[in-house]
Amino acid sequence: MRKKLISLLLSLSICLSFMSMAVFADETVYNVWVNGDRFTSNCLTIQCGDGTAKFNPQTNELTLTNATITKDYFAAGIYCNKEDLTVILVGNNSIKTVFYGINLYRKSLTITGKGNLSIEDGIGNGLLIDTNDVGEDITIDIEGTLSIKSNDNCIQTPKTVNILGNGKIELESTNYGIYNHDDVLISGKNEISISCDESGIRTIGKISVSGENKITINAKDIGMSAESGIDFTNSGSITIDANTGLYSDNGSVKQSGKGSLTITSKTEGIRVRNDITLEGDSQTIDINSENFGLWSDEGNITFSGNGNIDIKSTNPAIFSNCGNFSILGSDLVWIESEQNAVLAKGAKISHDGLVEISSNRGIEIYDNGITFSGLGETNIYSTYSCINLNNGSKIVFGEDSQYISGNIEISSTNGNAITFASEDCTAEINGNAHNISLNSAPGYKVISDSNNKKEYSIDVKNPEVYDITGSSTESSAQYKLKFYFITFDMNGHEHQ
Repeated sequence: MRKKLISLLLSLSICLSFMSMAVFADETVYNVWVNGDRFTSNCLTIQCGDGTAKFNPQTNELTLTNATITKDYFAAGIYCNKEDLTVILVGNNSIKTVFYGINLYRKSLTITGKGNLSIEDGIGNGLLIDTNDVGEDITIDIEGTLSIKSNDNCIQTPKTVNILGNGKIELESTNYGIYNHDDVLISGKNEISISCDESGIRTIGKISVSGENKITINAKDIGMSAESGIDFTNSGSITIDANTGLYSDNGSVKQSGKGSLTITSKTEGIRVRNDITLEGDSQTIDINSENFGLWSDEGNITFSGNGNIDIKSTNPAIFSNCGNFSILGSDLVWIESEQNAVLAKGAKISHDGLVEISSNRGIEIYDNGITFSGLGETNIYSTYSCINLNNGSKIVFGEDSQYISGNIEISSTNGNAITFASEDCTAEINGNAHNISLNSAPGYKVISDSNNKKEYSIDVKNPEVYDITGSSTESSAQYKLKFYFITFDMNGHEHQ
C-alpha cells in the first residue's frame, strides 16, 4: 500500500511538472523592465507605488499612470533592450534611482502625453541611449512637464534630440543639460529651462530652434555649443547667462526669427569660426559681455534685419578676425564698448535704420576699408580716434555712387575723427552724400596719421556734394577738401 501511494505521488509530481513547463513555454517575455520587474505576456501591468506601468507589445508603448518608480533593473528605473519605446505620461509620475532614469540600448525613445514626469538620478543620466555612437533619437513631445535632476547629463544620445509639442521641460545638471553627437532640434511652443555646471546644450551636430519656444539657460561654461552651427528662426525668447553665450567651433550662428535673444556673458557673447548673421524681422538682440560681444575667427558679421540690436562689452564689441562687419538692414543698432567698438578686416554701413556707436577707441579696420551709404542715420562717438584705418584701407562715403540722405556724424572728444596708420590709406566722397559731419577734438585733425603729425585730404568725386563739415585750417582746390567746422558748398568755397 505504501509503495502504491509513493508511486501515485511520483506520477502526480511528474504530471504537475509537465503542466508547469507547458505554462512557461506559452509565456512571452519582452525586453522592457520597469521598477525592477520585466513585462511578459502574462504580466503587462506592473505596480509602481500607487500607480501603474502598462506595456502594449503590439505598439511598444509604455503608459505610466501616477507611477512612482524607485527600483531599477540594469541600473535604470525604466530599461529597454533592442526595442524602440514610446512612454506615454498620464497623471503625475516620478523616477528616483541610483543611476539612470530611462535607459535604452541602441534604440529610440519617445516621451509623449499630457501628464508629468520627474526624474532624479544619483550618478547617471536622466534619459540615456546607452551605446557607443550607434544609438537612436530621443524625442520629447509632451503637453505636461518633464523635470530632470542629474549628477551627469540630463539627456544624452549619440543621435538627434527632438523637442516638440507644447510642454514644460526643466533640466538641472552637474554636467551638461543636453549632450549628443547629432543635431538638437527644438520646435513647437515649449518652455525650457536649463541650469548646469557645464554647457546647457552641447552637440557635435547643429542646434536649430524654431516655433514659439521660451528658452532660459544658466550655465557655468557655454550656453549653447554646436560644432556644426546654430540656427534660430524662433519667434519666442532665448535668454542665456553663461561664461560664453553661443559657440560653434566649425559652423556659423544665424538669427532670422522674430523672437528675442538675450545673452549675458563673461568671455564672448557669441563666438564662431564662420559667420554671425542677425537678420530677423522684428528681432530683439541684447548682448552684454564682460569681454567680447561678437567674435568670428574666419567669417563675416552681418546685421541685416528689422528690429533692435544692443551690444555692450568691455573689450571690442564686434571682432571679425579675418572677415567684414556689415550693417545692411533697417535695425536700430546700439554698440557700446570700453575698448574698440569694431575690430574687423573691413566694414560696410549701408542701412535704413539708426546706428549709434559709442566707444573708447572707435572702429579699427585692418585691410578692406569702410564704406557708408543708405538712407539711415549713423552716429559714431569715440573718446579717441573714431575710425582707424590700416594697410592701405579706404574710407568711402557713398560707395559706388549710392545715395546718402541720412545724417552721418563722426565725432571724437580727445582725438582725430579719422586716423591713417599708413600713408597709403585714402578717404573719398563718391556719390550724392548729404549731411556728413566730421568732428575732431581741439588740437586734433579731421584726418591725421597715428602720431597726429600729417594731415590728409578727402577726395570728392562728385561736385554736387554739399553740407559737409569738419575741422582744419584751409580749403584746397575743387573736389579736395580739408575741414574745420566750416560748411563748404559744391565748389569747395567756405561759408562762414
